[in-house]
Amino acid sequence: VFIAVAVGVTWQQSREAVDEARRAQAMRDFIASVFEKAAETRDARAVDLRTLLDAAVERGDRELAREPVAQAELLGLVARLRMGLGDYSQALAVLERQRRLLDAQNTVPDGLQLEAGALRGDVLRRTGDARGCVAGMRPLLPLAERRQAALPTPAAEFLSQLGRCERALGELREARALFARALVLRQSVNAPGSAVAE
Repeated sequence: VFIAVAVGVTWQQSREAVDEARRAQAMRDFIASVFEKAAETRDARAVDLRTLLDAAVERGDRELAREPVAQAELLGLVARLRMGLGDYSQALAVLERQRRLLDAQNTVPDGLQLEAGALRGDVLRRTGDARGCVAGMRPLLPLAERRQAALPTPAAEFLSQLGRCERALGELREARALFARALVLRQSVNAPGSAVAE
């Protein structure tokens, strides 16, 4: 019985890893095609990154309308890039679209739920709404705990981000506990730089 359960768990984890890799490759291909299309249509003029991000969202609306999970992933990527540019209000608006899209789905990959929750929490914390961050992330904590073995990287990022929000509220004991749990998960991945944490 134990061996059958172990085989089942291993099979499930490998299937999830393959699905995650397939989704990541599809997103890379889509983004590469946005850049290629921009290069073709801009007559070799400099292309503004913000304009490219807007074009990616518009193209995603057209081409991914029947693939809401892929569209939600694109919105998360655009929000992350917007954050990198310091465009927090635009990032939050894109994440609101992502949240509405995910809320309308019957099933959403657990990794995407964790990534979306962590990203939204990050934007809220950076814009001074640590309470909103914690309120939005706390309901997803049981999912992160339940799926941490199969999804250690998204779970670790989620725990770290929740820890940052707790720290911003002065909840240092809770923040330390979350950071410690995230560190254990990051170390379990055993990838270069994976053990970086607060």
